[in-house]
Amino acid sequence: MRAVLFLIFIISVVVFQGTLFNILSVKGVRPDFPLILSCGIGVYKGEMKGLLFGGIIGLLMDASTGLLIGPNLTGKASAGFLSGYIRGKIFRMTPLVYLSFFFILSLIDGITNYLSISIFIVSSPFLGSLSDIILPQAVYNSLIGTVLLIMFERIKPVPERLGA
Repeated sequence: MRAVLFLIFIISVVVFQGTLFNILSVKGVRPDFPLILSCGIGVYKGEMKGLLFGGIIGLLMDASTGLLIGPNLTGKASAGFLSGYIRGKIFRMTPLVYLSFFFILSLIDGITNYLSISIFIVSSPFLGSLSDIILPQAVYNSLIGTVLLIMFERIKPVPERLGA
């Protein structure tokens, strides 16, 4: 039953990312909630569950585009894994750590997507994509992700160290 609810949740996030979350768009840039959730799962449940969640949600996102399987899978799975791994190495998570955390992982995801799409589908200038899409989305993701994790921490505190 738990696996079914988990799958329904993942599919809902993918559907909402492509539809409902468009209203949160600022100048054509919208937050990447699947990435934010992958990082959150990694922080709370560890790197392997973050990797699994990110991989599944990334695969569904890639499959929903009908173009190339891999960019979202790689980016979201990496973000989920790295967030859990880094979380295990940091003793105290603060808002500044969360901001940095989301910003860097969002940059990794955005650059991974850019490279995959420009190599296999259509090439576009890197600096233009970086300044118009990747950096603004990284800032947006870091702000929203930090606010959501701080709000969620009030409900369920992050374990001091996973596995400790």
